[in-house]
Amino acid sequence: MLFSYRKHRSGTIAMELLWNLPLWLITLLALIELGLVLSSAQYVSFGARLAAEEASRTEFLAGAEEMPPGLVEIVRQQLGMNGMAPSKIVLEHNVGGKRRVLTWGDGPVLVPKIPPPTQGPYVRVTVAARLEQFVPRLFRSLGLDLAWQRLVDSVTYPFALQPVGN
Repeated sequence: MLFSYRKHRSGTIAMELLWNLPLWLITLLALIELGLVLSSAQYVSFGARLAAEEASRTEFLAGAEEMPPGLVEIVRQQLGMNGMAPSKIVLEHNVGGKRRVLTWGDGPVLVPKIPPPTQGPYVRVTVAARLEQFVPRLFRSLGLDLAWQRLVDSVTYPFALQPVGN
């Protein structure tokens, strides 16, 4: 009796493996892709933080007509550590009493919807980077492609440079 029961159950483990293996592989690949995106988001966030800190100490920011090259280089170096490149950098500030927005890169201007600080001079740097060169595109065949998404982060710092002569 025991022998005939085993005879009818032969192959069930193999069938369970065939049914479950694709689900486990899809889950594993999704976790890998999500981990890469989250890691990239950390690099974008830190690049925006470094650029905002540098902008808060930049002389002659009130009269600048274009993005200071040092800010672009800082963001490029930070994102380059992860194999990424910035697609857009926006520097918003009110140094000199007037709100100004300086941009570098392509794409729409990404001024955050969060209102700026109301007291004192500030600088806010927004950095955007595309994922197209970094994400492995594991789910492209399923229609879930993250490569055309952009990671965006914005950081606000008080303007720290004191005017000379006071």
